Amino acid sequence: QRACATSARNQVTVLLRRGLVVLSRDSVATVFALVRHVAVSVFFGTIYLHLSTGSGFAAYTNRMGVLYFNTVFFIVSNLQALPAMLDQRLLFYRERGARAYDTFAYWMSVWLLQVPVMATNVLVYAAILYHMVGLRPGAAHFFYFYYVLLLMSLWSVQLAGFVASIAESTQAALSYFPIVMFVNVGFAGYLIFLPRFPAWLGNWGPYVSIMRFAFQSLVLNEFQGNAALPEAGVYLANMGFTQLSKTATALLLLPFYAFFNVAFLGALHLVNFE
Repeated sequence: QRACATSARNQVTVLLRRGLVVLSRDSVATVFALVRHVAVSVFFGTIYLHLSTGSGFAAYTNRMGVLYFNTVFFIVSNLQALPAMLDQRLLFYRERGARAYDTFAYWMSVWLLQVPVMATNVLVYAAILYHMVGLRPGAAHFFYFYYVLLLMSLWSVQLAGFVASIAESTQAALSYFPIVMFVNVGFAGYLIFLPRFPAWLGNWGPYVSIMRFAFQSLVLNEFQGNAALPEAGVYLANMGFTQLSKTATALLLLPFYAFFNVAFLGALHLVNFE
């Protein structure tokens, strides 16, 4: 197989420039993505406006609700990336076949284009929601919250890229997502607390759900050691969220993200529907 005419660095640079031109020409979609994040954050912020503290039931369940639905939003919202990725696939096959660039350069350019857009959108979303809801004060708690949401957003885009690479059509790609959602939503620890799962499910299900670790991270960040929530320890114990620290759960998000980065790259390299 012939090598590409230029270095990997030049390939990535050219692809990034082309990607930026596409983004600038399709500025409506970029602005709409930001507006969507603002609108959803205001929507959730209005529903959960200025949550109460203390020992009341609502102080805990409302916090659990808003933190859980955050994680759901960042999986579902990036479904919109699927059609665009499928549309770009044929061009990728042909340009790679012509040795204009290799698979790694294309994958790297997609990843590099995602990060600043996602980082901006999630930061705006987090800043609005965090202060409207009145979550735990302090910069360290806010940026931990931001880190978890950003990683969920980036993970979901890599998941969309992986699915777009292995699915023959948009219809097939969309049919895979209910499986992903079922596993993540079912084992997140919100609808059913982790200790309530029978052993044949609890021994594996919560460990393959990135939503479980994201949700647990957000709950620990808000509840653990929070003097304004004196009953937090009881709720954490009931949910089964006492065995891991928030540092551990935050770090456990990284293997999920890394896995789907590698899976996306591998699928681009091995699967060809042309």
